[in-house]
Amino acid sequence: MVCFLTLTSIKKNFKTLDEYGKAANCRKAMFLHVMDSILRKLSKTPDGRIHFQEFLDKSGHIFKYHRHCHKHYKSGRKFSRNSWFELDAGWLA
Repeated sequence: MVCFLTLTSIKKNFKTLDEYGKAANCRKAMFLHVMDSILRKLSKTPDGRIHFQEFLDKSGHIFKYHRHCHKHYKSGRKFSRNSWFELDAGWLA
């Protein structure tokens, strides 16, 4: 599911794999974010427990997960970046 959502987002927002490869991480994070509700459903077991880190560990050969980031500046401004998945270049090709 994560691969499908990421691939459709790449096709919709980047058009080509070259454009995706050249894009900055902040641009990728803006377009490739997967909703938290979907991630919870993917990593939930029948007993209702969420094993997200285990899900990431087992899927590490396919994609890399970039966690969200919030940076606060002294001026009071805040920079936020969504969490996103980056597909393995070999697998993507």
